[in-house]
Amino acid sequence: MQPGYTPIYKIMKGGIDITDRFNDRTTEIQVDLKGGGGDSDTCKITVDDRDWKIATVEVGAKLEVYLGFKETWLAQMGIFQVGTVDYVIMPKQIEIVGNSVGFTGAIKAPAIKNFENKKLGDVLNEIGALKGASVYVDPEFRDIELPFVNQTSSPLHLLHELERRFGAVAKFENDRLVFAKRDEGESTEGSETPVIELRPWHISKGFVRHTDRSQFDGVKVGWFDKDHVKQYAEVEDPNASKEADGTTQQDFYLSKQLGRSEAEAKMMAKSQMAMLKRAQGEAHLTLAKGYPWIRDQMRTLLRGFRSEVNGSYVIDTVTHTFTKEPGIVTEILAKPPGTGEDYEGLDEGAFLRLGRQLPSLESVEAGKAPVVPEPIDKPDASGAASPVVVDTTPVNV
Repeated sequence: MQPGYTPIYKIMKGGIDITDRFNDRTTEIQVDLKGGGGDSDTCKITVDDRDWKIATVEVGAKLEVYLGFKETWLAQMGIFQVGTVDYVIMPKQIEIVGNSVGFTGAIKAPAIKNFENKKLGDVLNEIGALKGASVYVDPEFRDIELPFVNQTSSPLHLLHELERRFGAVAKFENDRLVFAKRDEGESTEGSETPVIELRPWHISKGFVRHTDRSQFDGVKVGWFDKDHVKQYAEVEDPNASKEADGTTQQDFYLSKQLGRSEAEAKMMAKSQMAMLKRAQGEAHLTLAKGYPWIRDQMRTLLRGFRSEVNGSYVIDTVTHTFTKEPGIVTEILAKPPGTGEDYEGLDEGAFLRLGRQLPSLESVEAGKAPVVPEPIDKPDASGAASPVVVDTTPVNV
């Protein structure tokens, strides 16, 4: 557990704090935040039911979950709709599992529907309306014309297909459908998020994997012109190896998908190129100190490790687990950015540096507790959220 800091949680239902219904019995809360890909954010709450007197939550209920520390503040994990409640006989406990609101029911049911001459934003609004969810579509995607889209499976499958086609992140979050740019460092509100810098002392365990499965110089996606002749839209990797004359080796990945126009094929090729870049490696990290303010799709820079570990990543999945002991644990799965961007070259003001959670010499002498790293969304004096940079200079104690 973090020295001097007490892990806590809060659970809201219908705007009412129902934490007392769980307190002293909650053994674990695990929250998985995922960067789209057809997956839902999930939350699993496990409570001790040793005397069968726990007032449980019914299936279908919407729970808003927070994690944090008593001595600081709480980070909102999301709103989850309870999908299953398991009453475990031995050991006596109750397991409550919920998904992002909107990720259940009609959104997963097979349906046949055609969308013709629609804008992408209009199609997404119709999908969101199925669950009564508000919709946020990044302006870059909102007005893209879709001559014809044939939905032959579930709206969720169509949503995932549009996500892959246009290189976006599509997910339900806080009772809202979000369709945003992937790996661009933008929050689901469209504002820029800081880059999280991780140093060796921030990591308790983990590994970085490299693979050559996706080493291509570019991507080709086919489309048919007005004379029904197949053409190809190409997107070249700007970081591809060059020949002596400055040209690439032209080892292109040929996609099996087809665009409905040259512009769409070009966008699909760009999306496929980004997917190939993300497949070139991954980082599995467990933080030395839990930090529940970290979200999926946050940009991350690893510094101070060996050269094969150092580099730029985007968090694909983050898992925050609350237990009374050892406290809050944060696990990260991150992948190289599909944009190919190197965050090392960003302005220093773009970074958020996690504190070491170690006391300074002055605080040791004064008998004070160590400093918990500032949350990303710490309110300023005006009440507005603002990123906070924390000094991470190693301290000898």
